[in-house]
Amino acid sequence: MKALSVILLNYNQAHWLRRSLRAHAEQAGDSTEIIVVDDGSSDDSIAVIERLARIYPSIRLLRHAQNKGVVAGVHTGFAAASGEFLLFAAADDLVLPGLYQCAVAALRAKPEAALFCSGAVLIDTHDRITGFRPVTFPRSTAGYMSPADVRRAIRGTDNWFVGTSVMYRRAPLETIGFFDEKLGSLADGLANRLLAFKHGFCFEPKVLSAWRRYSDSYSAQVAMRPGASEKHLAAAGDWIAARFPQDVRASYAALFDRRYRYNLARLRLIWSRGRPDWRELAGLLKLSAFDREVVRVLAHVPVLHTKLILTWITLRLRPFAFSALAAACWRSITVYRAQRAALQRVLREEPQSSAHGARGEVLRAEA
Repeated sequence: MKALSVILLNYNQAHWLRRSLRAHAEQAGDSTEIIVVDDGSSDDSIAVIERLARIYPSIRLLRHAQNKGVVAGVHTGFAAASGEFLLFAAADDLVLPGLYQCAVAALRAKPEAALFCSGAVLIDTHDRITGFRPVTFPRSTAGYMSPADVRRAIRGTDNWFVGTSVMYRRAPLETIGFFDEKLGSLADGLANRLLAFKHGFCFEPKVLSAWRRYSDSYSAQVAMRPGASEKHLAAAGDWIAARFPQDVRASYAALFDRRYRYNLARLRLIWSRGRPDWRELAGLLKLSAFDREVVRVLAHVPVLHTKLILTWITLRLRPFAFSALAAACWRSITVYRAQRAALQRVLREEPQSSAHGARGEVLRAEA
């Protein structure tokens, strides 16, 4: 049995795969396996994976004969993984130095925690930094959030679990049935929240991964399709009602619906080409007649319409507490501004090669 199983999903991402897979392999030691699930790629992804597998013995390739989708790929990886800890990655994202070591150390120090998550940087298709996540923090310093802490914090802040920065303890994730395919792009986010409510989690504010956001990504495509979004939201409401602890089901279902609709509206504003469709936004957000009229007027303001609408719906919907948003603004002005140049240099560098992934030896040493 391995200490850590990394499940990396790929579909026609050969142009990013070489770098992202090397970044994982350079943190992996003998106690780590990297399972690459290729979901029926038609580009030269397989050649890239096989070439790297000859260099890094931790890499193992599993192939779908045809494209089955993200959640199906995750389940293929689950079936093959043997690790005590699990990390799910996408071929277009990056792990930064220290993620494996920090996550495993935190989870071993707090055996009651179901998962670990850290800060992440958003990057575009040219590896340029476009933002930082999570926007609002569950706590200001590294440490454990108990189920009671989660219940208090989630009233004013949310969306703490960012893609490749999340490492799971296998047992509790297996107990809830891993990810539910019916939830589509919401499957991992809702699983993370359920685990946090049940077991708590470890948080590290340091930036330890990079999440590539662009208009053609899987999450973006879902966000831009109104029918798919409403279907997933309905499924999410049912899933929360059936699975979440009794004391938080009703209150969090309403919170999640409001926050997710706000996030979808934000993404559509950012990625829409030209003037935003104010009617679609109003319907998505279930706006009152007054707010609909305000959004209609703002949509016709030249140049500034996106920023003005986003500001208005943030003030009116209040997806997060103002104190959490103020802390996020201060963090952006101080901490992230100081870190940005150094992180940008790291993102421009290729992973430094080592014959046996020496940085990953920490997993064996702490086993």
